[in-house]
Amino acid sequence: MPKWVVGGCEEERRIASVLAVTTGCWDPEPVVGEAVRLAEEHHASLAVLVVVPTALLSVSPQIGVPCATAGEDLRKAACDRAIDQVPACVPVTAIVRNGLVLPAVLGELRRARYDAVVLGTRGLCGLPTAGALVRYVLPRRGVRALAVS
Repeated sequence: MPKWVVGGCEEERRIASVLAVTTGCWDPEPVVGEAVRLAEEHHASLAVLVVVPTALLSVSPQIGVPCATAGEDLRKAACDRAIDQVPACVPVTAIVRNGLVLPAVLGELRRARYDAVVLGTRGLCGLPTAGALVRYVLPRRGVRALAVS
């Protein structure tokens, strides 16, 4: 069962904006599904941040396809997989970044204001920094974190 964590304590308050964070190498459904539920419940805006690990972008899945082309295809596929989980009636902003999860999330939090961040903690690639984000980084920024396994 997902749990809100703010400064080590569970908390309830209005949510105006939700950020769902997923990687390009595992099923985004649990994270995006929970973020959609929150956005609908609180009539909040929704953004989905898809972080594609750089290591995946440097390996071409097809012989003869330049890595840049394969990387762009992977970015698009990862974004499409995540956005496909959002019902048409829910407005969503898609954000795709390459690299590591922690810098991507921190960069997005500097760029825009979010009341809640939904992160996955399992899966192939998973979010190895989810624990640190949920326990330390987000609460210190006043952002509620919801870990979904």
